[in-house]
Amino acid sequence: MALSSQRQEDIANLLRPFRLEEHTLVELASAFSLKFSDLARSSDNQFIPTPVSRLPTGREEGNYLALDIGGSNLRVGIVRLLGDQNEENGWKRLPLLQPIEGNGKRAQKIMEKSWPIEDHLKSDQTEMLFEWLGTCIAEVVADVVALMIRSGADVPYEMATGVTFSFPMIQESITEATLMPMGKGFAISSKVKLDAFLLAGYEKAIEGVSLAHFLKNGAYEIPDATEIRLPSMKIVAIINDSVATLASLAYSISAGGDQAAMALIVGTGTNATIPTPASKLGPAKATRAGSSLGESGNDPMIVVNTEWSIKGTAQPLHDLSIVTAWDEVVSQGSESPGFQPLEYMTSGRYLGEICRLVLLETFVVRLGYSEEQLPLLFRRRYALTSTFLTHLLCQPDKGVSELHDQLSAGPAIEGSPWQWTDVHLGLVRSVAWPVSNRSAAIIAAATIGLLSSTGVVAFDSSADAMKARRKPHSGEANGGEILVAATGGVISQFPAYTTTCQEYINSLTKYCCLESSGVQVTLREVLDGGILGAGVLAGTFST
Repeated sequence: MALSSQRQEDIANLLRPFRLEEHTLVELASAFSLKFSDLARSSDNQFIPTPVSRLPTGREEGNYLALDIGGSNLRVGIVRLLGDQNEENGWKRLPLLQPIEGNGKRAQKIMEKSWPIEDHLKSDQTEMLFEWLGTCIAEVVADVVALMIRSGADVPYEMATGVTFSFPMIQESITEATLMPMGKGFAISSKVKLDAFLLAGYEKAIEGVSLAHFLKNGAYEIPDATEIRLPSMKIVAIINDSVATLASLAYSISAGGDQAAMALIVGTGTNATIPTPASKLGPAKATRAGSSLGESGNDPMIVVNTEWSIKGTAQPLHDLSIVTAWDEVVSQGSESPGFQPLEYMTSGRYLGEICRLVLLETFVVRLGYSEEQLPLLFRRRYALTSTFLTHLLCQPDKGVSELHDQLSAGPAIEGSPWQWTDVHLGLVRSVAWPVSNRSAAIIAAATIGLLSSTGVVAFDSSADAMKARRKPHSGEANGGEILVAATGGVISQFPAYTTTCQEYINSLTKYCCLESSGVQVTLREVLDGGILGAGVLAGTFST
């Protein structure tokens, strides 16, 4: 049965807080710019200097073990960097299993495996998690060693390794990292030495065992495999996922006139990184960064991990009344209430839960259902996932009969008397779209605010309308684009998310008069940025 016009109007009014007007976004971008500038100077746990003061040149080459440790998955691979050379010698002759189209022929994956990080691993003792990580790493190293032997290449004594880690950390050098509180369901305490635990986990996995131990499935027939030991692991670069994404983009465009200005992640969580003049950081941060980098320039650029999702960014969202009652429920029900306000409103871990809360209120308060009539999908916390919503939004023209298998599967539906109708399906979509669009709008405003706070674009606050202009950088080609490397599950999987976010960015930059200079701020989706970036920065810092 179709909804009456009155009920449709009631539901539209219910969803109105998720629709952000242009003037609100302009105010939000401006407020973010001021807030980010303040956090860069004063915050201890945001705008954290990394030990990265230079981005790849595109000339780096070699083969590197790359680890990407995310909030949901572990990925381990071998990244080959060809740089400017074309010769194929040594283990560069290894078969190329998975070419990476986005980075052309200069950065390639030779091998990759991935594993989900199960909840019990997140809640176990720290040692147990890292022992599991070490075993997974050893599996990939064993496979590539076998591949090298079969290809006639020499097996190295140690493997130069880059690590992408998707959590807050403090670094005194590029090869060391101390964890901060992690969130995303992980119970690991802070002050864990990431490099030491990774090396210990890997060494335990390979201790006293041979190559044959890891080739149980017989995929490779290696003579004397019982006598061959796996190489040790040498960590040459640890970076977070947004730094890795930026590095991957910089490596791919180094020959052009575009600028890799920043990187953002919108996946399980959200974060951003941006090269920042040391003068814009607080004295303690600038001193610490200068010490770890050994920089002596007048105002060196330092790649900064913003950790923009955590509580320092809450004020602009509250001041402009963007935070809804549903957002507050999500925040209060999280592992650390109030800790990551931007993430609660934009990231894949929470978008489904926001939709669930809105739909529960819609069905019970607006449409008169009792909770007992509803499936667990709408009643149980986090039962409505972003993945489920993605499937529905990707197929906007399909009804209940065509989506029967997807709608009926899973413990949140099975055994329930609930019967889907096209009206129910339409309600879910009508809620998911504005929630997703609001996420894209907030990310767009945060992007422009961050670029403004570091001087990539400049706001003229004396005018009624914000006016931004391109700030020239020495050696940069005129007319090049300001590129924002973008990656993460929400970016790549939510229908039209990147396009919508780009439209909001265009709206803000048009409002800021950027177009008059012929320059655009452009989102550039970076595939495999975590794994490729780890390899790229391993190449950057291994020489």
